[in-house]
Amino acid sequence: MNLVFSKIKDVHAIFPSVVTHIDCKNDIHLREYYEKFGFKLFKKTNDELIYLLPSNIIFDAVSEKQSLYNSLDEYTIMIHLSLKV
Repeated sequence: MNLVFSKIKDVHAIFPSVVTHIDCKNDIHLREYYEKFGFKLFKKTNDELIYLLPSNIIFDAVSEKQSLYNSLDEYTIMIHLSLKV
């Protein structure tokens, strides 16, 4: 889902939106998956569900992930350098 959130952020730069919506089949596994990432059920039509998530939550998640990767990269470099000494 991190890759998906990153792509949503890229698209948002071109087509801004307050919310991100996902259409999916009414399947328990899909519902649990999207709800795990914060999507809320908006509408149910026949065999399809529409989930929404405020776009700013996605942007915050992408930013936090990037800062985590940056921290890990610095930590990995420090460990690598200390092992060489």
